[in-house]
Amino acid sequence: MAIKFHHFFQDDCSPYIDIQNFEADLKKEFRHVQNAAVYMIHRPFINNILDINIDLLLIIAIENKEKNYYRVEGKFYEDHIGNKKSIYLQNIIMPIKFIDEFRHSSVEIYDSPYQQRNDGICVNNEIEIDYETDISKLQYGIKQFFRNILNSVEIKPLPIIWILSDIREKYYFRSHNILQAYRFGFEELKAFLKFSCNNYFNANPSWAEDNKIESYQLLFEEMETIKQILENEAKISILTKKKIDSISLQHHKDNQIYEKYLSQKNYQPIANEIMNLGKTTKKIIKLPNRIQADKNLANNLILIQGKAGSGKTTELLLLMKKQLESKKHIRYITYNRLLSNFVYKFKELAKFSGSTHLSTKTIHGFMSDIGKTMGGVVFIMGEKRVENLINILDKHISFIQNKIIPQFSKLSDLLDVNNLKLSKILAEYQEQYRDEVAEFREFQLFIRQKKLTNHILDQYRNRQISRIQSLVGKEIFLNDYYGVLNNIYLCLTNPRKFYDEYKVSQLSENTIKRILKNKAGNYDIKDFDDFQKMINSSRAAYSIHIPVIDEGQDFHPLERDILFEIFHKKNMVVATGGKEQLIRHQLECDWTVDNQGKKHNIIMINKYNKSYRLNKGIASLCNELAKKFEIQLDLETDNQDLGNIIISSNPQDIQAAFNTFRENGEKNELNPCESIHLMIEAESKIFNHQCYEQEVVKISENGVAIKNIVKSKSRPNLSMYLDTTGLNFYYTNMGDDVLNKKIISNSEYLVSFYESCRGLESWSVMCLELDKFYERKKAEDTALNFLSDDLLLTDEERRQRYAMTWVLMALTRAMHGLFIYISDANSELGKLFFKSNEK
Repeated sequence: MAIKFHHFFQDDCSPYIDIQNFEADLKKEFRHVQNAAVYMIHRPFINNILDINIDLLLIIAIENKEKNYYRVEGKFYEDHIGNKKSIYLQNIIMPIKFIDEFRHSSVEIYDSPYQQRNDGICVNNEIEIDYETDISKLQYGIKQFFRNILNSVEIKPLPIIWILSDIREKYYFRSHNILQAYRFGFEELKAFLKFSCNNYFNANPSWAEDNKIESYQLLFEEMETIKQILENEAKISILTKKKIDSISLQHHKDNQIYEKYLSQKNYQPIANEIMNLGKTTKKIIKLPNRIQADKNLANNLILIQGKAGSGKTTELLLLMKKQLESKKHIRYITYNRLLSNFVYKFKELAKFSGSTHLSTKTIHGFMSDIGKTMGGVVFIMGEKRVENLINILDKHISFIQNKIIPQFSKLSDLLDVNNLKLSKILAEYQEQYRDEVAEFREFQLFIRQKKLTNHILDQYRNRQISRIQSLVGKEIFLNDYYGVLNNIYLCLTNPRKFYDEYKVSQLSENTIKRILKNKAGNYDIKDFDDFQKMINSSRAAYSIHIPVIDEGQDFHPLERDILFEIFHKKNMVVATGGKEQLIRHQLECDWTVDNQGKKHNIIMINKYNKSYRLNKGIASLCNELAKKFEIQLDLETDNQDLGNIIISSNPQDIQAAFNTFRENGEKNELNPCESIHLMIEAESKIFNHQCYEQEVVKISENGVAIKNIVKSKSRPNLSMYLDTTGLNFYYTNMGDDVLNKKIISNSEYLVSFYESCRGLESWSVMCLELDKFYERKKAEDTALNFLSDDLLLTDEERRQRYAMTWVLMALTRAMHGLFIYISDANSELGKLFFKSNEK
């Protein structure tokens, strides 16, 4: 049989791979090997791998039979009695990611002993880059992919970060998963196998059982299955193709406009951009803002504004496509993990040139990375933070004691939700004392459950201190997210103050080890100059990327200010909606100014109110609902199709609507993943999904210790109302899928809770028990702080607007079909919908 090479998706081969040379080198090295198979899978889209691209999935397998082997030269292990034994290559599964931005730079890869790991590099002695997360995601994603396909078989992949360099030197790769070489070739791979810290090269033992030909044949059968799955995932539906073609067409038009602009500019010199140079000269076209954004991104912050469905994300994708073709590195950041996954999948299917330079992150993931690498903030915060929070608590309690309570003769007056005097007082204090008012809201919740005495405020303080102290020793990032953000910002803007306040020079050796993990440089952080140097080196690593922010209206000002501090308020792109798309925070985030109110260079791309997603019927329904709650939505659309809107309180209509939408999707040649989005209420009883609750103390953005109920839910039993025979569903944040992280497959219909819908779109959307979702959102404590800058709203109006904003978020995801199931026709939302339906 000899050596057989198999290539999947060869047309997508990375420019860094010379297939002919690689095959020739491998054949030469394997000249004594009788039977071996080499699979080179070029730039595969593997939906278990999130946020990072694979340039090559390399699989090499040698049949395990007599006189057929490959010994790794110069590599041995000791058996249990101390004898040296040779190490053999049986099979390897190697996902490879190429890094080409440091070709002309000096790169130091940490020289680690066998018992240690270090996945960091240092570039030019000034840029610290940590690849631990990327390596972990490659390893986890490939393991999950093979486990799902190969009947739960556990494999041991060997991910490689392959740093390309113009510097040629003797190969000595003393690391676990990182190598630096001037090219990709088997000579380099051979050196890595020899010198790396890896001693085990049998990724899938079921392919290498002793003298079993069926074991080796299993490889070919399973690889054929993998090929079919990858080919199915690479199929592009009509809807996706239209979006790809639209972006490509706009890109082509922009290039033509720019070429015309340059030719006219060369024809007659101009001092600046003007529409008309005078009577005796030709008119010079003014560049559209989207072209100016592309050409002048390095010196500006690009702001894309628009209503729901107006094409903000599509505009982002166009700008990212242009920058990727210019060999820039992009990091797409948003709040919603599901949206991040869809953008990642789209760019993989679209095959953008340079697409491997685009990575995706949630804002929490991005800030978590910064909190660990930028000064080790999350490791340093601890008891000192508890002390700070208690000081903040005492300030808040002083406000309640001196500003609010004295204005009432009875404590019970503080519990009356219809007390106009209290509403007026809180409205007056809201702007200047926003954090203190938030603490008072928590105090109100406390006294509703207690006997009112003169010592009630002391009881509340003790309860809050107990909550704060419970954070000691726990994962601080999620529990005290805004505190982490505050300290990251302090570390960036005033490292000396952070260093002194948290007594960094007195940290334990264990904490220092955690901070210095994956740092290639040698830092003595007990010395402030070294600590600052470490921060600056980590900071420089982030500035390599262009941050592209989606759903920017719902970012916290601290998140914005950290991004501004790292990227200097330029070479950034932000897509943002208005207040009507605000659900995560109390106030709309303003990206036109920093925290000092200073403006910066901005190029604005305004998408206005026109929705390219919605048809007339859905847009009209959303506008009517928004108007009733005085929400400024005002959606416009050129699509005069009324679409297919079904509003029902009969659960039997769920099956009929699903059948209609499914047939419509198939008729339009859509993949299931973009055909139907089923949204279900998290507290639903109709699908019998189990709910497990856990109380968790968190520190709110106002510095208030609150107790959240974190709920994990099993998969819903859709078969109660749907015939699911032969259908596949993708469940977001439900049951085992919380752990089995993956991107939706083409063959799966999307099922999510309402909270995961933002930024998405689907041909048809089914909103189930929407009235229950509305009532739950309306009852949430968070609703009382919604639009806190609007001082004229009553508590009930604030709750209603908060809940309706969530409802509109769900309804505006639909492109053509919309099914709304109301469980109680006499509920507040039920009456509204059936009245709209009759009209």
